[in-house]
Amino acid sequence: MTQEQPDSKRLLSHASKLLACAQSLISNIDVLISKTSTTGRKQVKRPLAAGERNIEGLPKFKTVVKAEEAFLKKLVTNPSTIRGPHVSCSNIPYLSAVFQLACTEEDVTHVFRTFSYSQGGECERVRVDVVAGHGRRWIKVKASALKGFKNELNDYDEDFDESDDKSGEDCTNSNSDEEATGPEIPIYTQAKILLRAAEQNLVHYERPTIEMKFLGADEVDLRILHTLRSMGIVVEARTETKEEIIVSVQPESPAESKVLNSGDRLTVHPNISDDLNLDVTTLITLVTDITHKLNTIPHGALDVPPLQLQQSQEKVDPILPVLHSLLLGRKLFTTRSALRKFLDIVKLLGGPTEWLRARGLIAPGPEADDWLAELDDNELQRQRDVDIRTFNAPFIPPYGRIAVVPDQPSDRFLSMLDKNQDGDTPSLVSKKFQYHHVAVFGTGDKLRATTVTANSWMERALAHQGLRGISLWVHEPRSLVELRVTKFIADQMDK
Repeated sequence: MTQEQPDSKRLLSHASKLLACAQSLISNIDVLISKTSTTGRKQVKRPLAAGERNIEGLPKFKTVVKAEEAFLKKLVTNPSTIRGPHVSCSNIPYLSAVFQLACTEEDVTHVFRTFSYSQGGECERVRVDVVAGHGRRWIKVKASALKGFKNELNDYDEDFDESDDKSGEDCTNSNSDEEATGPEIPIYTQAKILLRAAEQNLVHYERPTIEMKFLGADEVDLRILHTLRSMGIVVEARTETKEEIIVSVQPESPAESKVLNSGDRLTVHPNISDDLNLDVTTLITLVTDITHKLNTIPHGALDVPPLQLQQSQEKVDPILPVLHSLLLGRKLFTTRSALRKFLDIVKLLGGPTEWLRARGLIAPGPEADDWLAELDDNELQRQRDVDIRTFNAPFIPPYGRIAVVPDQPSDRFLSMLDKNQDGDTPSLVSKKFQYHHVAVFGTGDKLRATTVTANSWMERALAHQGLRGISLWVHEPRSLVELRVTKFIADQMDK
């Protein structure tokens, strides 16, 4: 028997084991996908049911694993083609580690998520293996042989020693920036890229924590761990054989401590600000009969597709309890521009009880009194055929009244506006936005508040404009319907 035969058998055995692992991994991914919430961007944000997860990117991740499976099948079918690197450099251990983290880390939202960032005026992209902590933790898995990282560092040390011998003492302090951020070897370069991307992709105004998890058969060189730590990376290393953490070096993270100290309230609505800026669409949702009196709306009264969709959504997932749990205990405000548009819509489309809810929703104050007076106009009351005295009590929201603040958009929102040549009327760089959007969402940005809105397109549109890190909480829309329902009932009685 030649030496090549045992090697071939050994390689075939390794390839077969990797193939079995890939097939098992695909099966497990399917199970996890079946437990993933079908809640989409346009649906109500709500607590997940028991056993339910909401992880995006699993189908894409499965595609990558299936490509590895197909390659391994070819190798096993043709053993003579197997070479050492085919098994030693397989991605299956890495993909298995990513999947394990997706199953075990807390509050995972994405696997294999790509983030954009700007560098030198160019738009670049970087992939994060697992996004956990409701977006606040970016995890990068390192499952290759850890000796490779040590060899890279040793090669760098040798090159540095040679250059130091040639340059003399005059160059001792010429590379102070490199000392602070680590030598230019691949793992440190990747860490810098992740940190830069995180700075440009804030989550509710805070930078995500970058974590690197080393999974391999060798210990990680302590120089690598300490250098990454000095850069602000959370480092964890474990061996495949012991299945235990052997080194855990974690820098202090203000973002993490804020989450931990925020109380049980954030278990329902995690990682949002204590200050909430309510958009026009949310104000309407809080006063409409669809959310307050759905059971009293006759069948057929809502006869247009958008309202029928809202009615069916409300039957499945009532939105008011979710919004109440979100608003309770937080500081609530809306902008003067939002109030103006809200009152215009209520005066035009609102029914008597919707009108009263709108009146009770807004707190009196210097930014609100002049416009609230319009709702108290006697002519308007006669038009709505409503007398406040006929109601047992005024509408008092359980979460408290909403204050009104002046429009004060942030500089980066104002930069979306330019002026016409005559310098009089501002026009928008993007036709998708109106000045109203800049005033409302820009004020929330400047005050570092989470803006609550039913504009599901806003997050994508802002990202398209390069405005990242805006804190938004998006819910399904609801419309004012009381006048339409009243007219429907009257028409039915006349028949």
